[in-house]
Amino acid sequence: MTSAIHEEPSPMPANFQRSKGGHGQSIVKQIVEAHQGQVWTEIELGKGSCFRLRLPVWDLWG
Repeated sequence: MTSAIHEEPSPMPANFQRSKGGHGQSIVKQIVEAHQGQVWTEIELGKGSCFRLRLPVWDLWG
């Protein structure tokens, strides 16, 4: 099963408490896509999630 990473973070309520996941995933997505990369999540029920990203190789000296 593959899941999309959140597009935009939702506003945090005044009584927000830190939890697992959330805003970090959408921030990573924005950074990776700004570098023409891809990010996705692979979920195995009962096992957990694997967050993957792919970035292009740039030829800085060519």
